[in-house]
Amino acid sequence: MINRLGLSSSMAFVAVLVSAAALPQTSNADTNRGELLVPRYGPTAVSDGRWVYVYGGAPRGARNGPGFMHDGLLSLIERVDPTSLKSEYFSNGLHRRANHGSAFAHGSIVSCGGRTQVGLSRGRVSSCESLDLESGTFRELPALPESVRTLGMVAAGDHLYAVGGLTESGRYSAATVRLAPEASAWERLADMPLAREGKIVAVGRQLYAIGGYDGSAMRSVMVFDTETEQWERREDLPFGLSAHSLATDGDSIYLFGDYERMNLIHRYEPGTGALYRLDQQIAPRRHTDAVAVAGRVLVIGGNQTSAGQATTLIEAFELEDLRAGGRRIGSVSAK
Repeated sequence: MINRLGLSSSMAFVAVLVSAAALPQTSNADTNRGELLVPRYGPTAVSDGRWVYVYGGAPRGARNGPGFMHDGLLSLIERVDPTSLKSEYFSNGLHRRANHGSAFAHGSIVSCGGRTQVGLSRGRVSSCESLDLESGTFRELPALPESVRTLGMVAAGDHLYAVGGLTESGRYSAATVRLAPEASAWERLADMPLAREGKIVAVGRQLYAIGGYDGSAMRSVMVFDTETEQWERREDLPFGLSAHSLATDGDSIYLFGDYERMNLIHRYEPGTGALYRLDQQIAPRRHTDAVAVAGRVLVIGGNQTSAGQATTLIEAFELEDLRAGGRRIGSVSAK
C-alpha cells in the first residue's frame, strides 16, 4: 500500500553507525534560528530539561532514485542546546526510524514504532528501545502490540502511553496502550472514539489528541484521563489540522503547522476549549516535532513536499510571546 508520504510497506529494521567526525559542525549567532546536523522530517524531539534530543527522521521524501541509500532513514541522535540552538552529535539509536514516537521518562529517551529501513525495504515496526542518558546504554523494551507509524506517544506519571497510528495493514488505529515501569508487556486501555494518526500531548493527567489524519485532516479534539482511563470528545476544531506538531507549557497547548497551511501557529486552551490563531508563524513546513524547554518552544525539522528535501531548520519561540495575543477563532466549552 502507498501511504500519504509516498512510501510502500514491508517489515525490517537495522541499526546504523555514524561517525561524529564525519558530521558538519554548526555555528549560530541568531538564538531564534539554528540548524540540525542533518535534514530531517518525521523525527522526534524530547527534552531532559537541559538538552533537546532529536532522533531519526528522513532527509528526503523520495522513495527511490539516485541517492536513495544515502538519503535513507536515520538512526542518528543529535542534541540541541535550547538557548544557543547549537547542535552536536550525541549517539545512534538501535534502529533507523521515522514517523515514530518518543518520550523522556525515568532519565531515558524511549522510542517506539515508526517506519524503518533495511536496504531498499521500508516497513512499520513495533519495537521499542530505551537510551539511558547518564550511562549511554540502550535496552530493548517490550514491543508495541502491533507495528504502527505516525503514532502519538507521551510519558504521564510513571507510565508511557502510545495512541493510534497507521498499522502495517494500512488501517488507522484507535488503540490506546500503556507501559508501566519494568512491565513485560503493554496494557490495552479504552480505544479512542475515532481512529487517527498524529501526535498527542500530556497536560497534567490528561492526554490530548487534537486534529490528526484518518484519510483526511481531522477536526476532532479527544481527551484521555489517565486516572479514569476513559476518553471523551470535546468540541471540534473549526477546521481540520494534520501533519502538525504539539507542545505544552503545562497550561496551554501550542500547535505548529498543518499539512497544507504549513506556517500557522495556534494556541489551544484546555480549560475553555478556546482556539487562537497567533500572529507568529513558522517557516512553512510539516512533519516537524516541537518541544517546550527553557521558557521557549523549539520547532524542529520538517519538509514542504512529500518527495522533496527535508530541512535542518530549528526555530525557537518564546513561551511568553506564545501565551499572549492571537485572534480567537474557536469558542467552545470544555469539561
